[in-house]
Amino acid sequence: MTQASDGMLWLTSPKGLYSFDGVTFKRQRSVYGASPLSQNISAVRALPGKRIAVGYSFGGLSIFSPSAVTHFRAGKDFPAGTVYAIASSNDEIYACTTTGLVQLRPDGWRPVGKHSLACRPGVRGRFR
Repeated sequence: MTQASDGMLWLTSPKGLYSFDGVTFKRQRSVYGASPLSQNISAVRALPGKRIAVGYSFGGLSIFSPSAVTHFRAGKDFPAGTVYAIASSNDEIYACTTTGLVQLRPDGWRPVGKHSLACRPGVRGRFR
């Protein structure tokens, strides 16, 4: 669960992404008009610049903004494995997956540290 800068709460489930505006829960089949790679969503995080990052149970991650979407596909430009958590600090974005902790860098997603360990369900990251 995450809260965007406009106050909207975003929640994940194996059946899709949901929003809560303070009154109504609504299933969201798109974010800013763009469809996610899958409805089996395991993680969500509000990012600076009105962006929303969505991680998938079967791997991959998407970053949605009001003007564009970037899909990172598991095994291609993102590690294979479930995304358990997404965290951000300033302009840095991290994802905790079953294959390790990764950070988005200008040249793509890279492991954090020399030997990045796999994450487990329930992992929560805090960055200051």
